[in-house]
Amino acid sequence: MSLCTVVLFTLAACGGDQATNSTRSGGLNASSAQSFALSSTGNNGGGSSSKNDGGGDSGSPIVLASNGNAVAAGGVEKAFHPLAKSFALPSDELAAVMHAYPSRHEAVADGLPLSYDWGQYSRLRAGNNPPQGMHAMTGWGHVFWIGGAHSWGHSVEIRNTQTLMCTGTSRRWARVQQGTIDGAAFRADFQNDENVPASMVGAGADTARVSFPGGRAFHYWPKHGRAELDGQPICGVIVKFQARAVASNGVELPAGTPPAMLIGAGADYWTTTTASWADHTTNPGLAIGQLRALTPEWRWYGLNTAAQADIDNLQAYGFIDR
Repeated sequence: MSLCTVVLFTLAACGGDQATNSTRSGGLNASSAQSFALSSTGNNGGGSSSKNDGGGDSGSPIVLASNGNAVAAGGVEKAFHPLAKSFALPSDELAAVMHAYPSRHEAVADGLPLSYDWGQYSRLRAGNNPPQGMHAMTGWGHVFWIGGAHSWGHSVEIRNTQTLMCTGTSRRWARVQQGTIDGAAFRADFQNDENVPASMVGAGADTARVSFPGGRAFHYWPKHGRAELDGQPICGVIVKFQARAVASNGVELPAGTPPAMLIGAGADYWTTTTASWADHTTNPGLAIGQLRALTPEWRWYGLNTAAQADIDNLQAYGFIDR
């Protein structure tokens, strides 16, 4: 896949000596995952050979048409959420995806080893240069408890999840992922890809409310599937979403409530749109973004691998509200 720019909000992590890449954007054991689905009927993001890691309909990988719109393989236009216009990033929130690499996380993540090369800082992996043999990609996200917080009565609400890519010599932006999510509660160190179901419920429109136990991290990805690379040069990736902290019953928390969770974005390349996770051999990391504190207010979070000149073109393609 070669795209000009992709904006992704995702997470990639793994344990031990392999900690430089994430098992999460598709390493989920499908038999233990719960799906959050409002409109998608695709497969769960599982590690079994019968499932699509990263979720989605294995028969409809997403590619780009000549006009920059995302379409399903075979030329059928991919149907995105009807609230797509609300997914534009306000210009005053653009800084949410513009952190440098490396940027220190805003707090220590509970259970995440500081020895991992992304345990304290964001990390740029392959960036805009997919390794040989990679034909797909996905954005993803992850949520951790803050070390020592132990306010496990909080939940996280996530909405407006999407991935943008800029590709080709014309450096054209397109939205390649958007909509509902799949995920699970992994060990916070991601050892052995071990995970259990998280509690996920719909909370209106495309919003998911997620609860998960202490000692775990919630890792998630777009349910409708990975994006297929089309061979054009990639000049940037943006992953972005909105999130906030709420009480476990969904009641809003008072302004100024001390943060108990961190959230961040990531992205991985994949060999194919349907490949299973195989100890990092099928999904080298693209980037892992900064972990930022979750607040009671809705905020944008994400990551970016595009140059400023390409970021400046986002408004022309309707992805930035001025």
